Amino acid sequence: MKQRIKFSALLLILFLTLTVTHTSCLDMEEEITPPTIENVEDNFVRLANNVTQWRALDFTRFQFIWMQQLAGVRSLYADVDKYFLMPEKLDNDWGVFFAFILTPMQENTLVAMELGARKHAGIMNILQAYSLGLMIDTWGDIPYWQTAAFGSILPNPKYESQQELLEEIFRLLTVGINNLRHAESPAITPSSDPFFGGDTDRWIRAANALRLRYWLREAHQSQGYMGLAAQIAGMQLMRDNNDDLLFRFTATSNPPNPYHDFENRIRHTRVGAHFANMLHATNDPRLPRLIAMNAQNQRIGSAPGQSNLSASLVGPAIASQNSPIVFISFAEQKFIEAELFLRNNQQAQADAAFREAVVASLTFYNARNTEWEAQFANRTNVTLQQIIEAKYIALFMQPEVWSDFRRTGYPQISPFLPGGEIIPRRMIYPQNELNNNPDMVPRNVTIFSRVWWDREL
Repeated sequence: MKQRIKFSALLLILFLTLTVTHTSCLDMEEEITPPTIENVEDNFVRLANNVTQWRALDFTRFQFIWMQQLAGVRSLYADVDKYFLMPEKLDNDWGVFFAFILTPMQENTLVAMELGARKHAGIMNILQAYSLGLMIDTWGDIPYWQTAAFGSILPNPKYESQQELLEEIFRLLTVGINNLRHAESPAITPSSDPFFGGDTDRWIRAANALRLRYWLREAHQSQGYMGLAAQIAGMQLMRDNNDDLLFRFTATSNPPNPYHDFENRIRHTRVGAHFANMLHATNDPRLPRLIAMNAQNQRIGSAPGQSNLSASLVGPAIASQNSPIVFISFAEQKFIEAELFLRNNQQAQADAAFREAVVASLTFYNARNTEWEAQFANRTNVTLQQIIEAKYIALFMQPEVWSDFRRTGYPQISPFLPGGEIIPRRMIYPQNELNNNPDMVPRNVTIFSRVWWDREL
């Protein structure tokens, strides 16, 4: 019982640090109001915003540059375009994850569990799994269990292996699904869930789609793809684009869509030439949605190292005020299914899943075209290269394209040769970590090193 009381008191302290702004001295005789489910929901809205804004920071934009979906044309981004990246440029993005996502997410989840709000805890489990996945795909090994999120005060937290943290992602997804299915848990207020409006069924489907995403990592590392396709049939998966896990913006969103802000104010990147050329090669109907017209009434990209300021900016489907930011989509799920069916020698199922994936992407971008689909969506004997290259277009400015490239080698893009003979495969560790936690940071890491699951075949 004493242990339980201590635990609850700790939760109260943690929760107050997240929700209360202190503007004056607190009257010590004033009764402190315990946290409520409404507080948990208010905090989830903030956390959802935090994750969405973080997802659009430079560490993902650098990935898009290396994948030649974008090109850096000025300042830091022109350097990254040429594979020159200083560790201090990653301090902010790394720090945001620990201070504004992992720690408050863990605290809010614990409070939700204390209040019996397991459905609320479940959606945070899933959002934490997504965020952790993005971190380890980017950096490999990172600190986790010895960070402040789990009550540690150690100044030099040890790094957990990417392999161990991949298992933590699967655990979080399983726990999240179980929490969402808890019958006695109170319902989630629709207005407090910017993703699905409190629809737990859609959250479960998104969690299972994320599970498929990370199966690909595990299967690549072990070369254990066989048998995974058979497991798809029994899973509660996304059914159509309405099940996409995404954050919707409006013209009055505060904070606003970060891509709209970047494309209209900073403008240090342009669309990459490789991406633009792929769309032009097939007269892709998504072209005007994904690539803006430049001053010369063209939709063109900038090649690595070219710094072409006349190249096009990102199009309205991504950079409008009300454009959503996608975490995982039905289209991505169907591309994963197509790949797994193909690797399990189920060609007809692979062809069907590929067709659904491409059509889902066209529908998402309001770009259906019957003639184009007959040639490029209704393929027979679809290949791995065709699957991943179609996915590369469908998932424009989504971090998954970098992971796909590292697993498969597709799309076939040429590196900026003065910068290196290969495409960068990971981020280096930030300068703050090198300065403050030097004994724990993995050594001899460059942008060309491989993370654990990125096995060289």
